[in-house]
Amino acid sequence: MTTPQIPAARLGPVARFRARRRHRRLPALPSGVPVLSPTDLANSSLCEHRACQDRLVKLGLLAAPDVTPDPMAVRLAAQGIRHEADLAAAFADSGVSVVEIPSGDWPAAAEMTRRAMGAGVQVIYQAALVSADGRRHGYADFLLRVDESSGFGGWGYEPADAKLAVTPHDEHWLQVADYGAMLDDVQGRPPARVHILAGDGTCHTRTWDDVTGAYTAAAARLAVLAAGGQTAPPEPCDACGLCRWSEDCGARWISAEHLSVVKVAAPTRRKLAEAGVTTVSQLAAAAPAELAKACGSSRSTLDKAAARARLWQAAESIGQPLVAVTDPELLADLTDPSTADRFIDFEADNSGPGHANTAELFYLFGDCDGDGTYRAVWAHDPHEEHQALLATLDLIEQTTAAGGRVIHYGPYERTSLRTLAARHGEPVERVDAALESELVVDLLAVARRAIITSSGGYGLKALEVLYAPDLRAGHTALDAAAAADGHERFVATGDLGCLEPVRAYNAADVISTVEMTRWLRSLADVAAGEYVVCGPSTYHAIPTKSSR
Repeated sequence: MTTPQIPAARLGPVARFRARRRHRRLPALPSGVPVLSPTDLANSSLCEHRACQDRLVKLGLLAAPDVTPDPMAVRLAAQGIRHEADLAAAFADSGVSVVEIPSGDWPAAAEMTRRAMGAGVQVIYQAALVSADGRRHGYADFLLRVDESSGFGGWGYEPADAKLAVTPHDEHWLQVADYGAMLDDVQGRPPARVHILAGDGTCHTRTWDDVTGAYTAAAARLAVLAAGGQTAPPEPCDACGLCRWSEDCGARWISAEHLSVVKVAAPTRRKLAEAGVTTVSQLAAAAPAELAKACGSSRSTLDKAAARARLWQAAESIGQPLVAVTDPELLADLTDPSTADRFIDFEADNSGPGHANTAELFYLFGDCDGDGTYRAVWAHDPHEEHQALLATLDLIEQTTAAGGRVIHYGPYERTSLRTLAARHGEPVERVDAALESELVVDLLAVARRAIITSSGGYGLKALEVLYAPDLRAGHTALDAAAAADGHERFVATGDLGCLEPVRAYNAADVISTVEMTRWLRSLADVAAGEYVVCGPSTYHAIPTKSSR
């Protein structure tokens, strides 16, 4: 049959396949070769160093790092489990036969999966697959029955993996292809197709021929790493933020003066390496003009990188963060915050009822004045979101008309207002006219042009430690994950108390922007190129209550 359609998820019956006490014995593995999973394959495609470290852990040769789980990683994992369960319930509610394979005992689970396939079950949830040589194990989210013959008879199976992402990534296709390869061993032929069930309800499909080339190459490379034939040094990648090895790698990079510590991008690092520059010290000592000719990077890029390298060296030598001003005139154009100014920050969530299948809801529009008087405007449904949009546009227009500034950090607020105007049928021209005022200031753009720091980063939290390190003191969960979880709990329970972490997080971000404005203005009299030791400024306590 064709891939089952995925109806709106509702809780429904999912059968549990019962285990038999006898099961097929899996082949013994040679010593020194760990069992690999499709997750290992996906991870290694992003970072080979991670694959090497994980291998040592599996073999008992290295202890896994004892790190506090990243709140956002925990949140995403919980959302992923819920997404899988909702899909399983949706399949069951659509009338197809669904069985769930209990996890735990690998041989027993693999035998139960084989029995379910032999029985022709239409959807097998959490199917346990094992390669013929026993070296690869994995729980496929779903096996979907298709009317194409296999070793089981006139039917066969294709793997489908559930992912929160709306657009599947390359590593997702490698992962589901690994399930397909193991499925080949079980049913006697590879699947004709593999599927990704995305977070927005879309089923993305590729043929086996489309994925097998990339899969074969990635699997062969992982086999080399898993056998200990090669090692891979750590390199920054997109997976660092959610990786358990990130703290260990970060310490290594600082110790080795890796160019990433001064935010030199990977393409530039590769060019510099060809010119013999691989450390911060080498970059700081290099002549940018000669280096630009040697490696082919732009002079401007290397001038900035070398300046960051010298600043980082100076900060390391005194053990304190430093900042250098590159454009004092731009900072002089700022004025200290006043009560006429408004500072804004929005919060949005797409994980309410229907979560990934619904449009993102902008549920909190926070603002405060230059004295730190904070206000929260909540929007718990589309109508309230529309009203909050209109109120925010009124606020921007009235503030700038009176000569006050509207200050935000980064492009998010601007793009959000345009998105909301289009969603609610408001003239986008009104939004554009409001945002075109020179009194609407993106403070991130100012910071990028006017200063460099020894940390090299320009994220709000990264800069905040330079001017208001104690702003969030006394609050245990002022992070994005806690805020998003609080909003989800409010949606589920209606308990207004769940919104307190959301309000506190947003208030901290808005007030931090006030303090950054004051701090940047204080640097206007610093001579270009002069280093300044960073320290805390006066900051406002986060208010305990906000208006509805």
